[in-house]
Amino acid sequence: MKEKLKNNKIEIIIILVLLIVLSSTILLKKFGSLDEIWNYNLSRNIAEGKIAYRDINIVQLPGFFMLTAIFLKIWNELIVTRILGILLSTGIMFLTYKMLKELGVNKYVAGIFVAGITYMLLDYFCLDYNFFNLLIILLIMFIENKNFEKHELKINLLIGILGAFSFLVKQTTGGFVMLAAILLKLLQIKKENYKQIFKEILVRCVGVLIPIIMFVMYLTINGAWQDFVDYAILGMFTFGNKISYLNLIKSNNLHIKLLSIIVPSYFIGLIIWSVIKKDKTLILMLYSIVAFIVVYPISDNIHFLIGAIPAIIGIIYFIYLGVYELIKKHKKCVLFFKYMLVAVLGLIYIWATALYGVKLIKNIKEIGKYNELEHFKYIPISEKLKNRIKNVDEYILNNNKKVYILDATAAIYMIPINIYNKDYDMFLKGNIGGKGEQGQIEKIKNMKNAYLLIKHNANDRNWQTPTEVIEYVENNLKKVDTIESFDVYDPLGSGTIGSKLE
Repeated sequence: MKEKLKNNKIEIIIILVLLIVLSSTILLKKFGSLDEIWNYNLSRNIAEGKIAYRDINIVQLPGFFMLTAIFLKIWNELIVTRILGILLSTGIMFLTYKMLKELGVNKYVAGIFVAGITYMLLDYFCLDYNFFNLLIILLIMFIENKNFEKHELKINLLIGILGAFSFLVKQTTGGFVMLAAILLKLLQIKKENYKQIFKEILVRCVGVLIPIIMFVMYLTINGAWQDFVDYAILGMFTFGNKISYLNLIKSNNLHIKLLSIIVPSYFIGLIIWSVIKKDKTLILMLYSIVAFIVVYPISDNIHFLIGAIPAIIGIIYFIYLGVYELIKKHKKCVLFFKYMLVAVLGLIYIWATALYGVKLIKNIKEIGKYNELEHFKYIPISEKLKNRIKNVDEYILNNNKKVYILDATAAIYMIPINIYNKDYDMFLKGNIGGKGEQGQIEKIKNMKNAYLLIKHNANDRNWQTPTEVIEYVENNLKKVDTIESFDVYDPLGSGTIGSKLE
């Protein structure tokens, strides 16, 4: 009982420290992350009643955005997604701690590594569908590990439902999560238990079907099937962006460089170990590999770190086993390391609480002054960017023509004036439908009474910008105006300018 209370105290301390550290980082981030804006904008539009695919250019499945939309119905501001991001990030790190504990890692060692992983991810944490899928994977791993020797059908049903929800968050990762959930049971088959295993697989499949049937009903009732195929299936084939894994190995960040080599090496060893042993390491092997799929095709730091977390948990576990085996025969060493770990953990958490707590208290009052832009209240924003948004928004509102911004930053300008332009407010390769860039060019050819805004400096454009469309506009349409960093083009090649800003 005393040990349980002690564990509960440690867990409460970890949660509180995580909340303080993550709040001081996420709440006070400067405005400007496009991923944050895009995720919010998609959720905002669902909250306002728009239908995924039919009205919104979503490529992945909309489970994450639908869930976020529930909270935005209460208060439709970007700050809500930051609060949710704090809770999501805390949940990820707490599950990391619980998973390490479940594997048998000492609670103080687990606490220290959780602090290290949190610090490594601190600049990347936010409300994002890839992070949300990581949370689901960690939760499934924890449940699988805790119930590995059990055969409760309700647990298998829950795992099936979670796997399907992962699929509804992101079809690529989620599809492999569902596959891993089935494969894990198949790898457990023995002569004496095959009937029970097949029953559990069947129950998992039933769990998978429940959320998917609900999604099929959503598409059918809202008449969104054609658009779903266009964006979520055909649109994926127009996504040509890629960042090579070699960039991680060549990274200037030492921890990224080392992990990018260690993690794949770990997978090779873990596959051999788990297939021979057929013990709980099967869970580590399957779900670690599945989580790592997020690294392809964009192998940048954030995708890599998100995908590597389950593998890092496994690496910590095996290192701990090796070290513990070396020192467990020497009681004095064990006692020394225990007191040392308590001291180190205490110092880290006290330092983090003090440093980030002071930062949070000092700056929390300041965010109240950021209240001029609708939907972006309480978000720290530079005076220069705020004025640029205001100027562009005034231009859009006072113009007698429909204005489209053909740039990745479009949502930054459209959100404060409550305008949404499907395709153009997340103008990226892969997000513009199955016809890709040629389809958008055809749309532009048929535009009437409209203006197109394009950044005049090509170097300021996002790396995922549909360049063929931009080049078509620049080479074939008439430039009629300039506003801030944008050139204004008329699809008809003529027409009067509605309202110029001097």
